[in-house]
Amino acid sequence: MDLAFTSREKPSVNLIESLLYRPGLDEATQHWRWVYALCLAARAGRLDVMEALLSRNEAGAGYKDQAGNTPLHFAAMSEQPYAVNFLLRRPGVSVNAPGVGGETAMHWAVSSSKDVMEALIHAGADIDKQSRLGSPLRHAVMGGFNQTLKVLLDHGADPSIPKTAAGDGLTLLHHFFHPDWHLEQENLDPGLLVRLIRGGAELDTMSSMSTSPTPPDPVKWRCEGTALFFAAVHVKEIVFMQMLLEAGARVDSVVIDRLAIGGRPQSFLAGLFRHEFNIYPYHALTDDEIDNELVYFVRDRMVVLLNHGARLDAVGGEQSALEYACEVACRYPMRHEVLWLLLWNSTSRNVSREHIEVVKPRYGLMVDMDEEQGASCRRIVSRLTRFIERVF
Repeated sequence: MDLAFTSREKPSVNLIESLLYRPGLDEATQHWRWVYALCLAARAGRLDVMEALLSRNEAGAGYKDQAGNTPLHFAAMSEQPYAVNFLLRRPGVSVNAPGVGGETAMHWAVSSSKDVMEALIHAGADIDKQSRLGSPLRHAVMGGFNQTLKVLLDHGADPSIPKTAAGDGLTLLHHFFHPDWHLEQENLDPGLLVRLIRGGAELDTMSSMSTSPTPPDPVKWRCEGTALFFAAVHVKEIVFMQMLLEAGARVDSVVIDRLAIGGRPQSFLAGLFRHEFNIYPYHALTDDEIDNELVYFVRDRMVVLLNHGARLDAVGGEQSALEYACEVACRYPMRHEVLWLLLWNSTSRNVSREHIEVVKPRYGLMVDMDEEQGASCRRIVSRLTRFIERVF
C-alpha cells in the first residue's frame, strides 16, 4: 500500500481498491487497511482516492488509524489546503481531534505550509492546544519552522505557556536556541525572538532535562541552564544573547553539567568555560590544552556577560571563573588573555574582594615550576593586585 502512494506514477483508484478489497481478508483487517489507505491518500492530497473510499463509508473520515491519528492529521502534512478542507466538510471530522500524544492536526501542520495552517485556524483549530510535548507553537520552534511560527503568532498563539510536565524539561526559548542552530543560522530570526519575548516566553526558567520523562541527548544538550546560557553556547552570533539581556534575562543564573557525577550548580561564566573548553575543573599541572578557536568563541561572550553583571566568584563550592582563568594563565603563559579580559571588564559588582584575596596567594606560593610558569604566576599576582587597587 505504501509503495502505491510513494511511486512516481500516481496509483489509480482502481489499483487502490484492488489492494484493499482482496478476497480472504477478515473484516477487522479490511477496516484497518481502509483507514490506512484513507490516511495515505490524505497525506498525498489525493481527493479522487479519498472520494472513492468515502463513497463506501461516509462516516469514516473521522476514523483513527491504529496509532490513534485521523486522516486530517495526515492531510495537515500534505501542504495541500484543499485536502484539509475536503475532510473538514465531512461528517465526523473534528479539527481538534487528538491523536497520539494528544497532538491535533495543528501540531502536525507546523511542518507543512502557511495555507494549510490557516485553513485549520479558520476551521476553528485551537492554536494553544497542549499535547504531551506542548502547543503547536512549541512544535514549530522545536522544528525551526519559521513560516508557520509566524502564522501562529499572527493569530495570537501564546508564547507564555510553560513547558509540559511530561516533556523534555526545556522551555520555548531553550528550543529556539537548539544546539544545531549555530550551523544553520538562517533558522534564527531576531524578529521572531522579539515576538516570543514580548508574548511572555519564559526568560529565566532553568531547564530540567535531568528529571524529565523524555530528556534529549546529553551529548548535545549537556548543561542545564536558562535560555541565555543556551544562546551563549549554541549560537555563533552574540546579538541573541544581547537581546535576551536587554529584555531582562538574569546573568546570575547557575549552570549544571548533566554529564558530571553529582553535578553541582556553578556560576554562569564557569559553566560557559566548562561547556566550551570541555575541561573542568582546570588545573595548571595537567596537560590539557585549550584550542585557540574556543578562546575566540568565548571571549566576546565573556565581555557581554561581564558588562551585564556576571560573577567571577564561586558558586556551590565549584571552581570559579576567576580560578579557572588563573589556572589557564598559569599553565599557558600565552593564555593570559582570558584572565585579562575577565579583570579588565569587571568591577566590584562582578566579584568580591574576599574572593580575589583567597585566590591571589596561591600563585605566590607555587613550587616545582619551570621559569616560564614562574614568571606567569608573578604576572597573575600582579594583575590581581592591580585589579584590587583599581576597583576597591
